[in-house]
Order: sequence, then structure tokens, then C-alpha cells
Amino acid sequence: MIVDPVRGELVEPGTKSPFDQLRANGSVVQSFPSRPLWLLAAPRPLGSDPAAAELALLSGPERIETGWWDGIEVGRDYFIGRSKRGEALWLYRDRRGEWFMHGVFA
Repeated sequence: MIVDPVRGELVEPGTKSPFDQLRANGSVVQSFPSRPLWLLAAPRPLGSDPAAAELALLSGPERIETGWWDGIEVGRDYFIGRSKRGEALWLYRDRRGEWFMHGVFA
């Protein structure tokens, strides 16, 4: 038995995870963690259209803002997306409308 990092439950090795289910049927799985396991060292620019980067948006936006108290404001709208290879990605759109990949879900 191993611990499923998404649900925190004991599972048998080889058991399908929520991400396997997502890849299999292309639908949003309710048990997505709210944050990815891996963050990129620096967000990767994707341009102004996630569809052009062959990404599908699955959920969002979740607005995260910081720095308003010290004058160094950052505002981003975060989304969970899926690549054409089935990877679950943490994406954001900045205030200028540019898109970035910020992390990868396990």
C-alpha cells in the first residue's frame, strides 16, 4: 500500500489516480489539488492565447493578488489547464493579458 498524495488515502499500487481518470475521459476531476506539486523556477511565457499553445482550460480563474500594501503589486488569474499530451498544468494570465505556465500537477 502507498499513500495517494492527492487524497491522502492508502491505495494499492497500480490503482488509477484522479489524473489517470482525467487523461482517460478528458473531464475535470473533483479531487484536483489546489496547487501543483512542481513549480517552475521561472514562469514560462505562452503568449496571449492558451489555445495557440495547444492548451485547454479546465478550471479557473482564481485571482491571486499581492504587494498592494508595499507598492509592488502583482495580480494574476490562475487556471488549471491540460496540454495536448494530457499533462495537468497551473497557468496564469497577468494583468496585461499575457499567459504563463507556472507549475505542473503530479
